Parts: sequence; structure tokens; C-alpha cells
Amino acid sequence: MIELTAQQVQEKISANENFILDCYAPWCGPCKVMMPMLENASSQISELNIYKYNVDSDMTLTSQLGVRGVPTIKGFKGGKEVFNKVGIMQTNEIINLSKQLING
Repeated sequence: MIELTAQQVQEKISANENFILDCYAPWCGPCKVMMPMLENASSQISELNIYKYNVDSDMTLTSQLGVRGVPTIKGFKGGKEVFNKVGIMQTNEIINLSKQLING
């Protein structure tokens, strides 16, 4: 999984890329627990990318994204946010959301 800067996140959204964004913080215990599940899901999905974004790196973008808790998983399709899930998710849940993003 690739970690994006705030500028890169904005570029991906502006380019209408379909992707999942893991909004995390380095100090967040649940984020650390979920990382292997995200990496596992990422390795099983070839149709779209799962990126990481450190919410502490740019509070302006974090606020614009509406992130109020971590971990937060956001799905983007065609430049628009299509889902927002807060809390730990299992690999199969991440894969199911990815399939919805790809097929929906």
C-alpha cells in the first residue's frame, strides 16, 4: 500500500480515480491492528488501489474529508466519496466494499 500526501489525495480525487483511502494515525492502536487486514485485502484486489493517508499530516485536508475518528475507510469513485466507514474492518469487509466500488 502506498502512503499519499494531502496533495496526492486531492490529485487522485480530482483525476476521478476510483480508490479506497485508509485514514489513519501512527499513534492509533486500532489502525495498527487493521493494517495487516488492509494489506491482505489490497493484495487480493487488482481492480483498484488502496492508499494510506496520515490524518496528522495535514489537518486542513483531514477536516475537508470529514475524518473525525481513526481508522476511517473512505471509498472514492469518479471524484466523489461513495462510502465512509469508521472503526476496525476485517479483510472480507474491505474486499466487499471494494467490489461495491468496482461494480457499483
